[in-house]
Amino acid sequence: MNPEILKKFFNGKANPDEVHQLLIWINSPEGQKELEGLLEGYEEDFDLNEADSLRMKQTILQKINLPKPEKIEIETHSISDKEVKGVFSSTSTKGLKVALVACVSLFLVWMYAIKLDVFENHAKEELTTELVNFVERSVPKGQKLKIILGDGSEVHLNTESSIRFPEKFSSDQREVFLEGEAFFDVKPDPNRPFIVHTKSLQTRVLGTSFTVKEIEGNPAGMVAVLTGKVQVSIQDAATGFDVRKVNLEPMDAASFDFKNKSLLKKRVDYDDVFAWKDNVISFKNATFKEVTSRLESWYGVEFSISEDFNAKKDYSGKFENQSLEEVLIGLSFIYDFNYKIKDNRILISKN
Repeated sequence: MNPEILKKFFNGKANPDEVHQLLIWINSPEGQKELEGLLEGYEEDFDLNEADSLRMKQTILQKINLPKPEKIEIETHSISDKEVKGVFSSTSTKGLKVALVACVSLFLVWMYAIKLDVFENHAKEELTTELVNFVERSVPKGQKLKIILGDGSEVHLNTESSIRFPEKFSSDQREVFLEGEAFFDVKPDPNRPFIVHTKSLQTRVLGTSFTVKEIEGNPAGMVAVLTGKVQVSIQDAATGFDVRKVNLEPMDAASFDFKNKSLLKKRVDYDDVFAWKDNVISFKNATFKEVTSRLESWYGVEFSISEDFNAKKDYSGKFENQSLEEVLIGLSFIYDFNYKIKDNRILISKN
């Protein structure tokens, strides 16, 4: 068993996957054998002081979280050929059995944790908790931003997006919080997973490149992978446990419908999903309204379209590192319109 997982478990910091690993280990033949061996020799292996004993008791009671009715004494229950006496609180015979198994298992795990020295000593516990300072970056309309994080990972933040991250990542994970759209090129670190949180999704990687998009007001969000592998999950707001999960490989995407809470896996094209980070605007079967909406966000302008102009056909194409006027010239030939640029307003009228 990984001592880091035990340390996080007894300090209340283990995530659902790590708790699941611990439970599997406790119930495995290998885990049972090792724990039973510890039980047989704990009296000579451990010189536990009063503080450690109290901590063990508090930890076990906290983990099993039982109610507190009258106390019932349990006399000599045999566990692995060893007689154990104890006092447990329960409301039924079934509850007693559950409590006994839970207490013994956690007691054994606790001793295993002590042996591996996963608990911090008393001096460490008295150290002042270090405050985590967060940095927040926001991008207005018409702009984009490239950020180099403390671990060397790169973030390309799209227009009208914001990101929040700690000045210094912790020793066990790297977490950032995103609103809008961003492309991440994550430096590999097998000991510290990189986690992107949005309002609805959690994206977990070790080292890869991918994009995350969740924009307020849009009916759906998306995570798409360029290189490596990514795990995307929807978490229950109350419990924090994953309720849906999907694994993605290069050119896979997970689309999340906010209304139906559905998570669908699909294939994507580079231009449709990743081209924006290369300063390329790409359209595929887009309506004229969708085109102008993208251009408003991209260039930080506002379109005003006269009532006599009606664009009936969709547009597919892309513009690479081109100015707003160059884009308007191209579109005016396709849709046959006149345009005028006045400050940050684009006036469109029938030709």
